[in-house]
Amino acid sequence: MPKKSYNQLKTKKNPNQVKYSHSHLSVKREYLFHTFFFVIVFVFCFCKQSDNSNFFGLVSDVYTDSPRFEFSYGETSDPNSEVLDSLYQSFGDHYCIHSLPNFLYQNELGGKFRICFKKNEVWEKEWKVALENLDGPLNFSHSQSFGGKDWQVRTLNFSQWLKTNPAKKEPVYVWKSQKFLDSISFQTFGTIHPEIIQWEGNQCEILLFSRFLPNVISQKKLLSFTFFCPDFEPIQNQLNEQNQTWLDECLPEDMILSETYRYADSTLSRYMEWSNPTDRIICPNIESLEWVPEEGGVGIRYDLQKDVSRLKIILPKASVILTDNPLLGGLSIPTDILSQVGKPGRFRLGKDWNPELNYTFKQNEEYFANQRKTVSCNNLYQYIQTKEMFCGNPGVPNGTEFIATSYPGCKVEDIDFTEFYPGNSENPKIPSFFEFQNIGYDCDLSNLEITISDTVYPLSAKERIILQNEIYVFTTDLWTGWGLQTIQKPYSVPGKLFNIPPFLLSERKLGAYYHFLPKQNYFILSNRNQIYSHSFLFGKNSLPVPHSNLNANLTMLDRGFYLSPGVTGENQTPWLGSNLAEILFSQIRLLGANFSYQFMDWEFLPASEGYFQFLTSHDQTFVFWKKKGIQFETLVTNSSPCFPTSSLLLPSFALITMPMNLQYSSQLTGGEVTFFGSVDKIYPQLKYTSFIPNEDPFLHSFQLEPSPNCPESNIAPGLMKVPSLEVYKIPNELKFQTNIQTDLTNSFQLGNHRLKETKTLEKVNDFLFQLTDISENFYPEELVYSYFYKPSEKLQKSFIHQNLDLKIEAIFPNPQTSQNEWVYVCNRSIQIRKVSDYLIEDETSSDRLVPYQNRFPDLSPRGKNGEQFLYNVDEILPNQCMWIVDPDGGEWFFPLFQTSNDLLVTISSTQTIGNGISALESIQLKKQIGQLQILVSSFGHPESYSSFKIPTATGEFLWLKLGKTGTHPNDFEIYSE
Repeated sequence: MPKKSYNQLKTKKNPNQVKYSHSHLSVKREYLFHTFFFVIVFVFCFCKQSDNSNFFGLVSDVYTDSPRFEFSYGETSDPNSEVLDSLYQSFGDHYCIHSLPNFLYQNELGGKFRICFKKNEVWEKEWKVALENLDGPLNFSHSQSFGGKDWQVRTLNFSQWLKTNPAKKEPVYVWKSQKFLDSISFQTFGTIHPEIIQWEGNQCEILLFSRFLPNVISQKKLLSFTFFCPDFEPIQNQLNEQNQTWLDECLPEDMILSETYRYADSTLSRYMEWSNPTDRIICPNIESLEWVPEEGGVGIRYDLQKDVSRLKIILPKASVILTDNPLLGGLSIPTDILSQVGKPGRFRLGKDWNPELNYTFKQNEEYFANQRKTVSCNNLYQYIQTKEMFCGNPGVPNGTEFIATSYPGCKVEDIDFTEFYPGNSENPKIPSFFEFQNIGYDCDLSNLEITISDTVYPLSAKERIILQNEIYVFTTDLWTGWGLQTIQKPYSVPGKLFNIPPFLLSERKLGAYYHFLPKQNYFILSNRNQIYSHSFLFGKNSLPVPHSNLNANLTMLDRGFYLSPGVTGENQTPWLGSNLAEILFSQIRLLGANFSYQFMDWEFLPASEGYFQFLTSHDQTFVFWKKKGIQFETLVTNSSPCFPTSSLLLPSFALITMPMNLQYSSQLTGGEVTFFGSVDKIYPQLKYTSFIPNEDPFLHSFQLEPSPNCPESNIAPGLMKVPSLEVYKIPNELKFQTNIQTDLTNSFQLGNHRLKETKTLEKVNDFLFQLTDISENFYPEELVYSYFYKPSEKLQKSFIHQNLDLKIEAIFPNPQTSQNEWVYVCNRSIQIRKVSDYLIEDETSSDRLVPYQNRFPDLSPRGKNGEQFLYNVDEILPNQCMWIVDPDGGEWFFPLFQTSNDLLVTISSTQTIGNGISALESIQLKKQIGQLQILVSSFGHPESYSSFKIPTATGEFLWLKLGKTGTHPNDFEIYSE
């Protein structure tokens, strides 16, 4: 047989369409049966039902009261202008009962049939009632029996048919699941097809099955149509011939996974739909169905060898159903592999893998298939009917529309999201919810779906109308008794939320969407003592905020919850200023153990109520609602008995990274305040102590009286603050200022490690004290400290009081090239100093300084970039500087402030800088006066109360800022080589 292309098949009349009528019974029935009433004609064409002569081809278009059976294979027809979801269709002088609903019948390229009669008002009515009953629910049962002299129709269920049909004998031919004995008739639609049975004596029976699925197969309703018919062997032969033609021209391509469903308690049970989305006939090479999980692990493989003949040819736009539900038809597949449907992983039916994502098939009392192409659930054509609200169409191409709804589908641009609540599992139990409002015209919500945490939730399986300005609550549990319009979905949210979770609202048909992505580093603080006390108010064009007391539900407000499901309104709540009252950056110590619990206290006027926000130097914004009647709002990173029960939860990372600057509005002035926090570097010995911000010049003090709930830590979350005593030296004066009223007159010493003298300060006022003079027991060039020590108020602090000699101004402890360390020293006195009178000392040893050429007379060294020095000079002039270098170094890296007028000096041995400088070592510069060594400059001040160490990385050097004394780590800047 010559090969035919698919395009030729669509335009050539098919000589293989069976048309059979039975006008009367006679004695010579069998002879007439074979000579007059049996003509097989297959027509490969798109036939126009408006022109019946074209449709029936070589057969006369005369209809009688006897049925005329027409079997077609390999043909489609032009669609009717009216799309009918019925097996019945009326024409001018006749009517027909189709094997598929009419618009599917027109597009079915594979096996199909119809039975046609001459117009008869009585029988037409009986047929219509029978077909209505057939596809009605199970509780609608209307037994019928009608027919003519040579045909009969009965309506019954499958168990009744088994009892009454002549199945005791083997049938001659059966067309079941599109199969005639060993001949396959392939199909476009993977739906429940009728069965054709030929019994002995040329009696045929057609079983039309209900589209309504029962729970068990015995309850399945069917319509039995019996008539006299010829032998089906010629049809079987023509099936084989057509299939061979298709096999000759098909392309070896794969099907795609187009729809999946899995829910054991549902009537539909489990199924997979695989489709050929192209206009080509394909013949995939299929041996097995395989599944592998997304995260790896053991997969599952099912051998399809016994069904491979059913998958040899896949017609254009055709679908194949794989299921463990006998009610659906299709290929029978074990439950173990179908149980993986809806789980993250991949399926393979052929050579290509198809992803299967996590999907929720049951959402409250609605069921949804996972369709790869969707339309509005209300517009979706659904061949299968069940007692359940179901949105899916196994066996029919996804996206097939049929029902014209009375309302247009909702558009995402008209849906305004207004409120979100994470939920509360305690008493009272409050379900999580999204609230949205329709700001457009009345519309059908079944057109929309929302995606949360990569899981899709269609809003409705059936038509659900939302009126203009109407509000719906999308929730995890129904709000009974509240009079709310609710949609229940099994979505979940993270345990700790500081913003609205991202979600995607999309139109199922057109794919238009609104994607809500929370602003990064924007945090809403609503969780009080592990309970979300406020919902989040938001809109498409504004940042979310905690729900205020305005419009809040009064019943919930009385119980401490600020939310308003079902009610929207403009938020006009004021923004407040505040004062940062106390903060703890580092961990605290409780009951002998360390805990990573940080907190901050914000102080407000107790009568105030409103929003407050603060910003950090890490571009983080935090916003919360200040409750009325309280003075301190405590923000914590974790719950603890140490903290007030009304504390607001902060993200765990909020107070860890240092240093941190905070910006906020002042409660007193309303102006912007910037707080600089780096307490870990300033007071490292106070590891478990919070501090209280002060205005300049104090920066911060420490909580003096701890909370009784925090016995081992000096913190007072939620309580009044008792700051420790802080002292500030007024620059260029012998005066000292305090932050609180106190008496400092007898808490003062002057000196250094060589000599300390107790001095008496004069009281100027409660906050100001002064020193009259400096003792003559100290050399003019000696470095002198002011020591304050008052244990009762946790005061222990030192200031540089006199520094009139050489001064350490920069240090390079760990250069890229080993042994290239240096210390930069400048003469800030008004006298010429002799270099060899000085010593440099680290934490273990000391060495005398010498001009570089004194140690290495034959060398004239230069810096890495060719810098020149005075390397044979032993005197340093006022405001002249020198570089003390390692004697084993060379080609040193020097900063831009190096000049050719600088001295290059080294040490007389290799005990101090010659052994390298640790990145955290303190360095002292001393002067030899006779047998006495006096301190003239220091980096780190190990003998004072202001000891500190600044860590640096390799290639970094420290430089003292202009005008700074060097008693504070912030006095230094860090630069890189």
